[in-house]
Amino acid sequence: MYVRKFEADTLDEALKSIKRELGPDAIILKTVTNKGIKGAFKRKRIEITAAISEKNYISKANVDKVLTEDQKEEFYSGRASEIAKMIDKNDRSYGGYGNIGLNKPLKSATTDLDNFLEGQVEEGKDDFSKFLDIPKEAPVVSEIRPTLQNTSKVENQYEIETDSKTIQAYEQRIELLESSIRELKNLIENPRQNGPRGIFQLRTLLSGLGICGPYIQRICKKAVFELTPESLEDAESVFEFSLREMMSDVNTAMPLFSQTNIQNNQVITVLISETSSGQESLALKLGVLKEDSVLIDFGQKQVERDFVQKIHGIEYERVDSMAKAIYGMRKGLEEKKSVIVNYRSTKDKNETKKIIDGIKRAFDNVEILLTLSSIHSEDYNRKVLNIYKDLIDGINFTFLDQCLNFAGIFNLSYEFSKIPLKFFGTGEVIPEDIEAASAERVLDGIFKL
Repeated sequence: MYVRKFEADTLDEALKSIKRELGPDAIILKTVTNKGIKGAFKRKRIEITAAISEKNYISKANVDKVLTEDQKEEFYSGRASEIAKMIDKNDRSYGGYGNIGLNKPLKSATTDLDNFLEGQVEEGKDDFSKFLDIPKEAPVVSEIRPTLQNTSKVENQYEIETDSKTIQAYEQRIELLESSIRELKNLIENPRQNGPRGIFQLRTLLSGLGICGPYIQRICKKAVFELTPESLEDAESVFEFSLREMMSDVNTAMPLFSQTNIQNNQVITVLISETSSGQESLALKLGVLKEDSVLIDFGQKQVERDFVQKIHGIEYERVDSMAKAIYGMRKGLEEKKSVIVNYRSTKDKNETKKIIDGIKRAFDNVEILLTLSSIHSEDYNRKVLNIYKDLIDGINFTFLDQCLNFAGIFNLSYEFSKIPLKFFGTGEVIPEDIEAASAERVLDGIFKL
């Protein structure tokens, strides 16, 4: 489909141009009359958008090759129906005149178009006797003349209907694309003009520190809504606002065994983790931190029991089956002690879920804490969180003393906002290098306050 826009001072002139350039089978897509103020800025009063199918356009072009300019003027001044018949009858897509009339057929195979070119039109022949009788000033054929009120139909030899809504949709898409290009150009040339200065600097700062895009968008929108225009231009005011918001967006909570409303303060705290997360040291720190507790090591690694009990002063039990683990937990509760379970997850995630479900069914006050290493990548920790998010009650982060990207901790806390942070492991020393999770610690690591 070939589409072209025609401009003229009058409707008749525009339609003549359409018939000459596209032929009688042209389809009128859109007619615009430039009036009033709008027309003052236009060169022509009438604008018509017309189209023709590729097949019809090729047929017309094959006939146009053998016509001179004067012949074209006379030929396309006739009726559209006659012109269409002649184009269909004399279209020679395979061979034909070519640019200089080569391979011209024998005289016996001449057509009406050949006669027209040679001035040998027979009298009484319908095809061209009517055509030649019509002066150049004759009105343009009504078959392709649309009304200004309704340009969706063109009545000619073949009645064709066009979908004006589709054309309008394409025009709207083009306008939207042009608008997007202008905005992008403005952003590249004048980045500081896109929003207040304080918002621009905050967005740049948080993005450079590694804060996730959705949170940056959220906090900037909230700042624009709550701060005054003068404050939005002040980078320090916007930064202080962002600190308060980020502080409140880090979800932290105290462990279940520290709550006084638990009967006899007997709680089973289960730590689960993948490999190399520092959970063993964290479990020992929690055992020392909580007096009258028993540590049950549910895993494969052998730990010297006497050493742990003598050095750290806590009761230590190592088990290798679910039945022994349940027995050790029940025994600890009977002795009115808090139980801490160190469980390292296996490759079979379903087995881990079965063990956790079994512990929750067997006891009332159970808290499941997932241990993540802060020196692991954010994507890896997110993957682990997605596996256990429906089973856990809190998150522990270890190796904060070696962490270089606290933004990863903040992003995960924001993404999994319903799961609170519980403990931070900050070093190797037992039991000193452990602290309750806090938003201040996370923000201090991000902004180096």
